[in-house]
Amino acid sequence: MLHITVSGDVYLKSRSTQVGLINRFRANLERALATAGYEGQIKRIRTHRFVVTPDTEVLDQVRAAALTVFGVSSVDTA
Repeated sequence: MLHITVSGDVYLKSRSTQVGLINRFRANLERALATAGYEGQIKRIRTHRFVVTPDTEVLDQVRAAALTVFGVSSVDTA
């Protein structure tokens, strides 16, 4: 399981801008993870964290792909 944290700068913006940035972030994350071979769900936890559960054979590729998405603060294994 990987916890992907969004940069805190997003939450300094107005509420309407935050919604747009998070939607764009999620779309970019979905695209990047799909290219890495991830086919599962991306679950949102609270306001600033997403969780993905890749298979062990693509874990490293998914982690590397997540780190390339603009706005990712950290990717942690749980």
